[in-house]
Amino acid sequence: MQKGFFASVAAAALLTGCSGERSTEPAGSHETETRTAESAAAMTAPELGAWGIELGDLEPSVLPGDDFYRYVNGKWLDTFEIPDEFSNYGSFTVLFERSEEQVREIIEQAADGSNAPGSVEQKIGDFFASFLDVDAINAAGLSPIEADLSAIDALQTHEDVARLMATPDLGLQSFIGAWVDIDSKNTDRYIAYVTQSGLGLPNRDYYLEEKFADKRTQYKDYIAEILTLAGDEGAAEKADTIFDLETAIAEIHWAPAKRRNRDLTYNLKNVADLESYAPGAPWSVILETAGLGGETEIIFREDDALQKLAALFAETPVATWKDYLRFHLISDNASIL
Repeated sequence: MQKGFFASVAAAALLTGCSGERSTEPAGSHETETRTAESAAAMTAPELGAWGIELGDLEPSVLPGDDFYRYVNGKWLDTFEIPDEFSNYGSFTVLFERSEEQVREIIEQAADGSNAPGSVEQKIGDFFASFLDVDAINAAGLSPIEADLSAIDALQTHEDVARLMATPDLGLQSFIGAWVDIDSKNTDRYIAYVTQSGLGLPNRDYYLEEKFADKRTQYKDYIAEILTLAGDEGAAEKADTIFDLETAIAEIHWAPAKRRNRDLTYNLKNVADLESYAPGAPWSVILETAGLGGETEIIFREDDALQKLAALFAETPVATWKDYLRFHLISDNASIL
């Protein structure tokens, strides 16, 4: 299932790279005017010089008729070093970085305390300031998600677990994921897609391949640390159980290459047949809770994997699912707890 809304918003705030200090200068100050002028100049400045290309990057020793790409970009290719934080770099990366700086400026201006009460700008500034108020966040402890943790603690049956996993506004981790999109083989309609899910690491390879052994150790330690910080007893043992469950899920998952096959990942199913086709998961409860109760057909992406995941769901004790959900809820919201 989709991650929680607040975790996504927090990540977006982190990406702005803003300072924790709020300006106390009044609106219309020299600093604000200078910043606005600089921003306007940056917005209107040519990206690659008046010619539309950077003449300093030309490689005149290459004939344009032989290799025009090398002729135009040769010196840049030979001298430019990709920054450590990027795996590749080009004109779209430049646009991305510029956009990030512009978003940062918008937020910092909104946080300068000069906006009208109740305005969108004031709300943005206050929201940003609250995210940076680490003392208040630490003082609140786990209280912001206490109701959700209590809901997890109250789970008694597999049907209860499935219903909570499928509750849209919680955004809890789940053994399956679902979304609505255009039917790729019947583009006149929208349809629900169901896909494999449930892992804390990027994909199945991290659980199964030897080259990621150190990452598995670090991840298990991280699970234990999160549960310890949350005050759970037996955190190390629970971490082992959670990791073992995710490993079992990973063993069922299709490999990334197989998931890229558009024919293999289109498996149209009648909703009425799901309970018999993939027994173990209470499909009617899941779909009804997710707002898909009126659907008659859905698409399974990883067909046999979803069958096996449904069986694993039923075989796994409710107590294990509760520990799993508790860890992921706290971890997914860790940046604002």
